[in-house]
Amino acid sequence: MRRSQRFSRFLLVMTLIASAEQARPERPNFIVFIADDIGWNDIGAYGNEIVQTPNIDRIATEGVKFTNAFLTTSSCSPSRISILTGRYPHNTGAAELHTEPAVDFPSIANQLKAAGYYSGHAGKWHMGDILRSGFDLRSTSLPPSSTSPASRSRAPFRGRASG
Repeated sequence: MRRSQRFSRFLLVMTLIASAEQARPERPNFIVFIADDIGWNDIGAYGNEIVQTPNIDRIATEGVKFTNAFLTTSSCSPSRISILTGRYPHNTGAAELHTEPAVDFPSIANQLKAAGYYSGHAGKWHMGDILRSGFDLRSTSLPPSSTSPASRSRAPFRGRASG
């Protein structure tokens, strides 16, 4: 085979490989909201006509909405541990409020990190330090409550109910 033919075939193969790489779909971005004391129809996207949640509604319209969910326990931190680890709370050693799992179980955050995702959590935690390891961004700082001394000098919130 002539040298120019080999080079042409090499270029053809490299072009096919490059085009196959470009055709591969990107991994989806996603957000998982875990909120306490919210019923299935407390958000507009799930049927509430009184409470206005336009931003969450838009995310639900443009993405995937879960319509079937099951609660493993009615307590907040054991329920969050169950969601993060995929285990029943009594199988993690953290079936009580504000209890850390007994073992460093694999979590959804660890699995996502291993797959190349950047993950973070914000807000309420109450699950100890073991499960924090998979998250790249960790924030539990919340603004001061209206009864804290730091917030007494501020004017009350005058936001719109519509978001």
